[in-house]
Amino acid sequence: MTFRSVAVSAVSAVFAVFVLVLPSGCEHSESAKALSWEQEHQRAAAPSSAQTPATKSSAASKPAASSTSSAPAKAPSTSSAPASAASSSSSGSASSSGSASASASATSATASPASASPASGGDTSGSGGETPSETPSEAPAAGDQVSFGSLKWRYGGVNGSGARASGVAISSASFSSGGMSFKYVRDLSAWGYSSGALGGYACLFVQNQSGAWVGGKFDWISSSRKSRDFKNVYGGYAGWSLADVPNPCNAAFVIISPDAKKRSNVIVGTWSR
Repeated sequence: MTFRSVAVSAVSAVFAVFVLVLPSGCEHSESAKALSWEQEHQRAAAPSSAQTPATKSSAASKPAASSTSSAPAKAPSTSSAPASAASSSSSGSASSSGSASASASATSATASPASASPASGGDTSGSGGETPSETPSEAPAAGDQVSFGSLKWRYGGVNGSGARASGVAISSASFSSGGMSFKYVRDLSAWGYSSGALGGYACLFVQNQSGAWVGGKFDWISSSRKSRDFKNVYGGYAGWSLADVPNPCNAAFVIISPDAKKRSNVIVGTWSR
């Protein structure tokens, strides 16, 4: 064997050793790097992860299992770890965002004044309660055709100035030389009297030369009577007098209750004697 052949054989042997040893060293280097990265990831994730003892035990056993596998099999494990970390980070961010949103909502609810609802008895009108239902008007439907307060109670022996409109309503006054007639809108049954019962005073007022309305009671009246004569007026009943009253004159008629507390509305007409 020549020197040249020996040299070639030696070089071939060294090359073969290099080829066999180098991949094994690279494989061990890659496996060590992967194992070191996963251990670092587990230490970083341990404080924030609520792992059970079984989970931790499984995680701890992974490096042992990985050490028996080849480097290519380990590569997917190393690539999934960042995804797991990103998922954990995303979940933590979402949780923090939800907590911040809930906190902001609570603060807004605290700052906003509570509005009263219909069930709480809140008052939508501003008066602090429901609007009271209207009571029937004291003034009869026809209304006063002359101010009741302007009537001067000089004759008839009754002062009905304090009477208040209540229930009874009359209309359509018609005067003749000897008397008058009218119509009931609502008769004395409003005061509790039957048709023929004398339940009210018939009161006449005339406007004198100075424009004052003077007069008073001149007769009784019932629901069945819708006309009265003026015999008592002409006869001077209870002080009645037509002195200083023009002819024709304005005349007014009203009915009051016997206790002088209630009255009808006042109606007017022209009286020619």
